[in-house]
Parts: sequence; structure tokens; C-alpha cells
Amino acid sequence: MDFKLIGTELGLSDGATPAQVKQAIVDLKLKAASADTLKAKLDGIEKKAEEDRKERTTVMLNDAIKDGRITEGQRENYASLMDKDFDAAVGVLTSLPKRINLSDIAGGTTTGKDTATHAGKTFSELSKENPDYLVKLKDSNFEAFNLLYKAEMGVDYVK
Repeated sequence: MDFKLIGTELGLSDGATPAQVKQAIVDLKLKAASADTLKAKLDGIEKKAEEDRKERTTVMLNDAIKDGRITEGQRENYASLMDKDFDAAVGVLTSLPKRINLSDIAGGTTTGKDTATHAGKTFSELSKENPDYLVKLKDSNFEAFNLLYKAEMGVDYVK
């Protein structure tokens, strides 16, 4: 066995002894074992991170559907977006307005990014489809009418 050639390949000096060559080989084996252990740990961490991301995706999509920000039919599209760029998709999902049913609100208010509805319709939809209903709502429950109006127009209704 040519220890000089092996020693040179291991990065040792030309005058490396057989003991130094053997020690360099042992050191390489230890490094390889350590690398294998680290690789296994990294694989475990990556697997856990992927499981956590999938769980967060499911929870976020369920919440978005429940809040009326997306429909069940949009679930797969948003799931696909979350697979490609999770943080950007989360940003989009959280920026979508929550749908608020006025029948569920007692004296509540909307925020700028919420969409209020009454009988499942926005102010614009009601004004096009059933303007008489809006007049009755204004007369019988001004607070609900104003909330619906303000959610769409951004200002309170002026009597």
C-alpha cells in the first residue's frame, strides 16, 4: 500500500506516516457519520416543517371559507398558491375582506376591509335587485341599513 500517495490524496504532506494516514481516514469516517446524522436531523426538521405548513394551510383555508373570504370552490386554487409561495398566499388571504351578515350583528360596526351583507346581499346588490327592501330597512332598522351602506360606500349614510 502506497501511504505516500494516499496521504497526498487525503491532503497530508509528502512525509506523512502510515499512522497519520490511518488517522486521517478515521477522521474522514467520523465526519461522514456526523454528516449522515446531521442529514437525518435536517430531513426530520424539513418533514415536520412541511407537515406544519400543510396543517396551517388547512386551518387558514377553513377559516377563510368560514369567514366568507373565499368559497369552497376556491379552496384548491388557494391551496396551490400556498404550495408555491406560502407567505405571499397568506398575505393575499388575510387581506381579503370578511363577509359580515348584518343579521348576525347587534349594534356592530365594520372595518374598512369587511364586506357587510343583509339577506346575503351587499348594498349595491340590494339597490339593483330590491330597492324597496332597502327603503324598508332604512325605515325599520336604520343601524343595519347604515352599516350596510357604510361597508360599501366607506361613509355613514346622511339622512
